[in-house]
Amino acid sequence: MKKLILGILLTLPLVTFAHRGTAKTIELNAYGSNRTIRQDFGTVFSHTQNSLEYRITAKNGIPAEIQDVQLSGLNFHVNTNCPNVLTQGQQCAVRLTYWPSQKTSNSSRQYDTGLLVIKFADSRVVIKLSGEAL
Repeated sequence: MKKLILGILLTLPLVTFAHRGTAKTIELNAYGSNRTIRQDFGTVFSHTQNSLEYRITAKNGIPAEIQDVQLSGLNFHVNTNCPNVLTQGQQCAVRLTYWPSQKTSNSSRQYDTGLLVIKFADSRVVIKLSGEAL
């Protein structure tokens, strides 16, 4: 019995620690253009998380005015340190987290989708989000 309990305790950190994704860069150039990006967080155990960071950088001497950051979709979360205006070379981060803590069905798997929209003065970036919860 002790070996069974010890075996269970040794596997818990593998399930409960957050998985960290890599940083991705969105570079803004002088002329705004709309962009759509797909981001799949893969399969994540319920009540654990997978995070990644998008870095936004203003390029070519044109300031980037960030007007709004909107998120939709169950089990997705966003945090940002972006100011209203990024000057040349200035960088900020938008951290996305898929944290399946709410299931909408009784099945063992759940596929979640969402959208993150970053609106600039002259363009927008749409990130289509997806992930599967176990």
